[in-house]
Amino acid sequence: VINTVITNCNYVENMFYSVGGSGGGLHIKQSETIDLKSCKYIQNKAGFYAGGKGAGLMITGHDLSLAIKISVRKLNCTFIGNNGETKRGAGAYMINVINTVLINCQYIWNRVNEDTDGFRYGGGLYITQSESISKSEKIVLFNCKFIQNFAGDIGGGLYMNTNIKYVSIMDCTFMGNKATASVNRRYTTGAGVYMLNVGKLLITNTTYIYNSARHIGGGLHLLNIKYVSVINCIFTGNRAQKSGAGVEMFNVVI
Repeated sequence: VINTVITNCNYVENMFYSVGGSGGGLHIKQSETIDLKSCKYIQNKAGFYAGGKGAGLMITGHDLSLAIKISVRKLNCTFIGNNGETKRGAGAYMINVINTVLINCQYIWNRVNEDTDGFRYGGGLYITQSESISKSEKIVLFNCKFIQNFAGDIGGGLYMNTNIKYVSIMDCTFMGNKATASVNRRYTTGAGVYMLNVGKLLITNTTYIYNSARHIGGGLHLLNIKYVSVINCIFTGNRAQKSGAGVEMFNVVI
């Protein structure tokens, strides 16, 4: 498929129960452009026992150079209460997408369940990239809300690990997200946001409030960022038992 456009569609209580099942509500694979408008993903489930990816939505780019052409835009989309035995990205999971723009999207009450079987990442949204493709160009989040999402280990609201050149988070809210597994983990971190391997990161007019990590980075946890600018942001009531209740940074240039 070259171009995918989906408008005003609802994906509710769909279940993909298989070992490693992915895309409980919707799975889009290798479309060069993806435009999702005013869609809702509610209480979908994916995975069984060994876990899955993208209970609400999964978008898969190409493993090779074709991924340079793939771009995604999500406008006014809502992800609520997606869960199940998902290991990564309960609300949405995106891999090998070069350009991503998310506007007015909401990720609420999505849950990557805790378990003793491996780490659980990205309760609301999970974005990653294979090493075999070229560096991504940009990710832009504008006026998005991540509210009361849960990840057993890392990135309660948002998890991002991609060799991206530029990330912009503007006018967003991360509230009440948790990375607080009760089982004995090495660490749980980045309750609001966990982000690593980014060229330039700009965060403006964004609020991190009452996010909670069991160990590190209650509001925001950044690693291996070449340049970071945080402007006019609010960090209030975030918690972490070890360090960085509001913000934790490692190998970051400000």
